[in-house]
Amino acid sequence: FFCCSASLPSVMRLLASTVLAVASLQRVALQRHDLSYDEMLKSVVGMNQELNLKVTGGSDIVISDYQNAQYFGDLEVGTPGQRETVIFDTGSSNLWVPSKNPFLAGKKIYHHDKSSTYVKNGTIFKIQYGSGPVSGVFSNDVVKIGDYTVKDFAFAEVDDTSGLGLAYRLGKFDGICGLAFDSISVGGVKAPFQALVDSGELEQPIFA
Repeated sequence: FFCCSASLPSVMRLLASTVLAVASLQRVALQRHDLSYDEMLKSVVGMNQELNLKVTGGSDIVISDYQNAQYFGDLEVGTPGQRETVIFDTGSSNLWVPSKNPFLAGKKIYHHDKSSTYVKNGTIFKIQYGSGPVSGVFSNDVVKIGDYTVKDFAFAEVDDTSGLGLAYRLGKFDGICGLAFDSISVGGVKAPFQALVDSGELEQPIFA
């Protein structure tokens, strides 16, 4: 009994210190770490670990992620389909694919003369990204995204990607597919996602 009584002050001191620790608890707001230029460049050229999310079946598209620098997957343009790897970008509303390969870039080029469903448009296309401008001309052709197909879709054939700099030459993508609304579409053309909805290909206007 004496031993238990002697330990009581120790227990009380422990409880008191615990209460003080809880009372002095500090909350620290978490902040997102944005990649530096060097970190982004490393992720673009594949020097950092690559994370692949691969889903098969249905209308799902394989999306690859380079540490928040690029999210890209494949779609097809033309008949027969010409495969293009594009960044799915929620900050823009136009689809563009390259019609010219920058020096030593190794991009997959869209050749409209090899598509039986190509329709000449010819309207000038110019878009401004944070890294710089991209330009070319509008064309119309069949575009297939996953299992969904849009006919006579207005997209851009781009022959000047110099505004994207080294990141484009070294990047894993060929073009960009904008997923935002028509309201910010360059040239007033229908955005890819809206075109899928209007065509009836999508039952609901939702992507995830």
